[in-house]
Amino acid sequence: MKYFRTETSNYAEKYEITREEYQRVTGLQYPFGQISSLVSGAKSYYAVCPACMNPIQIVGLGVKSKIAPYGKHAGKTITDIAPWNYVKYTNCPFADPSVRIDPSAEYEKLEIDKNVVELYNLMRDNFDLVVLTIADALQIRAGASYWRKCLKVFLKDQEYCYPWLTDANIPYIFALLGMVYSQLFGMRFKDGSDICNALESIPDIILSAPDQDGYRKWEKSIKFTELQFRFLDHKRYASEGQELNESIRVCVDEIKGGKAYTRYDHVLEFGESSFEQRRKYVQKRQQWLLDIAKQEMPDIKPNV
Repeated sequence: MKYFRTETSNYAEKYEITREEYQRVTGLQYPFGQISSLVSGAKSYYAVCPACMNPIQIVGLGVKSKIAPYGKHAGKTITDIAPWNYVKYTNCPFADPSVRIDPSAEYEKLEIDKNVVELYNLMRDNFDLVVLTIADALQIRAGASYWRKCLKVFLKDQEYCYPWLTDANIPYIFALLGMVYSQLFGMRFKDGSDICNALESIPDIILSAPDQDGYRKWEKSIKFTELQFRFLDHKRYASEGQELNESIRVCVDEIKGGKAYTRYDHVLEFGESSFEQRRKYVQKRQQWLLDIAKQEMPDIKPNV
């Protein structure tokens, strides 16, 4: 893993694992620096996994170390750092591949614990940024009724309990589980984008001229045409010492004669720091989207 946290919270900042950064942030003070063996006097340095909130050990901080520092799961509770949670470890992209459970597997949703509540609140408090992030990635624009409907779909089956939801991928998991099978009629599409070109190639669809922002609206059809989004194949790519990258597959299907015909198929890739940077540096907020989230997302409490 490339980053570490100092607290078991989705609101806690992530820091890059380098000798200088770790020392600057922690000061090498307890509980981050501890004597791990009273017999040998060996020192160990700890932090929190940015994905699963389990304790990690920072390897390679020794003066004579010839390797770049990196984090590995501690495999046990570390006093005053974090408790060990094996279930969350198995869902972590940085877990040992022999035990790691990836999104392609059958899964049971998590219980609503502190971490789930934090992610839920993070989504509610930043719903405008969630929408704008995925809308920019897909190069689309849609109105309040569309985003409200998608949010209701996401909330209905408590998709915020999805085991691989993190503070980094909220916009994309919202698309995966909330926007799936949603209709495209009335949307606007960035002129010249792949998705716009795909729609323009469908004979029965008429798109408007580009507006002042460069988006074209699907405003009418020669014949009744039904197009819907399909999202699938959530994947994660974790390399030692590198930023976690993820992807989802985005399709647009035309429904005709009781069958689906794929008109657009694209793999959307994203990194673990992009949404965090948007939250950190955004200046103008979209109150109409925040109001939707406030209306649809009441407070929830842990049930474990």
